Amino acid sequence: MIKAVSSLVFLTVLLAATGHSADAPEADPGTQIATLTGEIRSLNRSLEDIAGSLRALLHDQKVELSIRRIELEERRQEPLGGELRSARAEVRAQQEELTRMEGIRENVRRQIDDAVRAGADPQTVPQRSELEQFETVVALERERLATAEARVIDLENDAARGRGRIAILDEQLQELLDAPE
Repeated sequence: MIKAVSSLVFLTVLLAATGHSADAPEADPGTQIATLTGEIRSLNRSLEDIAGSLRALLHDQKVELSIRRIELEERRQEPLGGELRSARAEVRAQQEELTRMEGIRENVRRQIDDAVRAGADPQTVPQRSELEQFETVVALERERLATAEARVIDLENDAARGRGRIAILDEQLQELLDAPE
């Protein structure tokens, strides 16, 4: 029923569009069919043009969305680069501090060895407690260095994952650009 009504409305609109009215004298049925066929073909071309325009618009929107996704991922990567540089600087600083502490510890060890060679009791040498303190400091510095190195590894992995996401997004964008509209 609804289909019949919509068909009737469609034909009425078509007739009105072609200049026909219900009160107008009837023309030859062959002429009316030819006129309607021409109008339907014209409407079909118009609808195809609209559909093509909508497909092109959708394609352009997909391209724009892909570009924005890439830009967003790149913006997410920017602070990570700063964090990574900072973490690497922290590792270098920890390495330098560890090297310095190990050097001091070795100097204290030499002083103890020199005192023992000179005849002092190794347990009563005054530098003994100092050596124990430096052993503790060196162990702490190694832990700090390991923590800083682990942070660098985590940040490098995060950066690699981000670069991977950007590469995938770039590939998707390239596929969109290469695809026919």
